[in-house]
Amino acid sequence: MSPLPLMRRVRQVFPPPAPLDLPAAVAAGLDRLSPALRPGATVAVGVGSRGITSLARLVALVVAGLRERGVKPFLFPAMGSHGGATPEGQLQLLASYGVTEAALGVPVRPSLEVRQVGVSAEGVPAYCSVEALAADAIVLLNRVKPHTDFFSPTLGSGLIKMTVVGLGKQAGASAMHDAACGTRRP
Repeated sequence: MSPLPLMRRVRQVFPPPAPLDLPAAVAAGLDRLSPALRPGATVAVGVGSRGITSLARLVALVVAGLRERGVKPFLFPAMGSHGGATPEGQLQLLASYGVTEAALGVPVRPSLEVRQVGVSAEGVPAYCSVEALAADAIVLLNRVKPHTDFFSPTLGSGLIKMTVVGLGKQAGASAMHDAACGTRRP
């Protein structure tokens, strides 16, 4: 008699998801923003560096959609310390995805300059890109997934991460990662 119970090989096949109509999804998202955008307003579009399929196409659709709504978009790297935490490195990283001024016809402002905009309840400083703060509105392009390095019931990757790390640049990345990993010093 075998110490293991009888086992059978099973294969589960999931149906493929319906194809995403990216132009329609972007238009729907921008339609929700349109009432808050006045003609001629500047809009900072934060572009991250991790895992968005067809990133250049997505950015192009957002830029075109914003222009159609009468506003002036510009791009800024929203990626914390990626690209070596340098403006040049972040420009190169965006370029590797096909996101450039030349390809999209809008400025890319890679400054790492930030301003402290608040402090969390735990005393962690929150920072924001001065380029984004100078705009009339901010649009963040992000994906949603669990974080790979730490676990929390309230934090992870996606919009929250883009807000505190992407907008916060290197300073925000350092502050939030130190706090999340318990290495923050008083």
